Amino acid sequence: MFALPVLGRSVARPTPVPAHPQLSILASPAVWLGLLGSVLTALGELRGQQLLVGVIGAEFRVPLIVTGITALAVAWGLLRPRPGEGVNLVGVFVLWALPLLLLPPVLSTDAGSYADLGWMINQGFSPYEQGLGTTGSPFAYGRAWRGTTSVYPALSLELFAVVVKLTGAHAYWSVVALRSLAVAGAAMLLWSLPRIARRIGADPDRAVWLAVLNPITLIHGIGGEHIDLLMVGLVGVALAVALTPFGLVTGAMLIGVAAAVKQPALLAAPVVAGLAFLGKPRAWARDLGGAAFAVVIAVGAFVGVSELTGLGLGWLEGTGDPSRSATPTPAYLLTALADAVGLSASSDTLMLVGQGLSVLLIGGLYLRFGAGQPLRFLGVAALISVLGLGSLREWYLLAPLAFLGLSRPGRWVNAGVTLLVPLFAVYGCFREYLRLPIITSMLYASTLALAVVASISLVTWTRRERVPVR
Repeated sequence: MFALPVLGRSVARPTPVPAHPQLSILASPAVWLGLLGSVLTALGELRGQQLLVGVIGAEFRVPLIVTGITALAVAWGLLRPRPGEGVNLVGVFVLWALPLLLLPPVLSTDAGSYADLGWMINQGFSPYEQGLGTTGSPFAYGRAWRGTTSVYPALSLELFAVVVKLTGAHAYWSVVALRSLAVAGAAMLLWSLPRIARRIGADPDRAVWLAVLNPITLIHGIGGEHIDLLMVGLVGVALAVALTPFGLVTGAMLIGVAAAVKQPALLAAPVVAGLAFLGKPRAWARDLGGAAFAVVIAVGAFVGVSELTGLGLGWLEGTGDPSRSATPTPAYLLTALADAVGLSASSDTLMLVGQGLSVLLIGGLYLRFGAGQPLRFLGVAALISVLGLGSLREWYLLAPLAFLGLSRPGRWVNAGVTLLVPLFAVYGCFREYLRLPIITSMLYASTLALAVVASISLVTWTRRERVPVR
């Protein structure tokens, strides 16, 4: 680090991180292992569509997918960027994503529900007034949500409608085509994260590795087609723009656009101000005023985009609240643990306590890091909001994973992420496909996650032992 004098004070300018030497992706065994994982996952999903009958037995469907995701997780861990070695991570992402692109949605029915919502709009219905699955669409939607009105913001609904219209409302290909929105989000991350990293002195390869190459992004973001990946990609672009001249206003407006895709993007609004003022002496009045200004601009853009679509803010009264379904939140798991040992605990009470603590933690994090280390705040705050503020679905982790790689969140957070990624990458195989109870699914997924971490550690240790001492 060296100091840049500003107004009589020294402000640290980040030292650029040296680029990792690029090796051919075909020369890396880990790359081939990850490709094998994607192919096995694809074979399992195709068998689930009654294809490959006579080639693969029905009893092998879930084992194939579990093995594939586990292989992807191990390969991801082995490709962690290290000094003196590296591969072209963009090329690896393309290679690993290719087997997933034409599949039906992986481990989720959300994309079918997206298509149903798009169908509604094209038929002249408002998803804020008409229930899911009640307009005669040809799409296989999430049956648990039949009759509920949408909680998705207006821009995402319009995007669903455009894709369904362009693909002729085809029962299969329209749903597959919705994956293009997730791919666009990944492309935005691949464009924005290295630029942000180089500007702040972080490691571009580590940022891309953690955000885009992890098995949650591949399996749930790309494979599952979740709109969260587009939201995260737009946030990445907004943060990159925030580091340019006049970035405070334009970055905040882009956050508003991202929130019109999915609401949690608004958490990044104050971060735009932190990045816009990065490198300047700390000034609480300016920092807090800038954050408030960015939030107002972002909310204004969110409302403006929603109104321009003609759908408005009807999601505020939507009945398809994801918190109505049980998910493996810390509150749920603590309640189950209390019941197991004979204690009385209310899941609702623990959820309220957890939400209160999460809000306090996020507020404290902003006061500690919001101005000086805004990306550290964003990554950790996004992780806290996923774990503590409501329901917990695997793809909700896309947001914290996208931005934790741009900061140094601390040893404990890094260790937790290393375990959470393989755990939640594979959890849905047991919960969604085998219909096992949440606790049982978590136990199986945790066991596999620990095996993944142990395998990565063992291979890494073996590599180091083979390096000759000079």
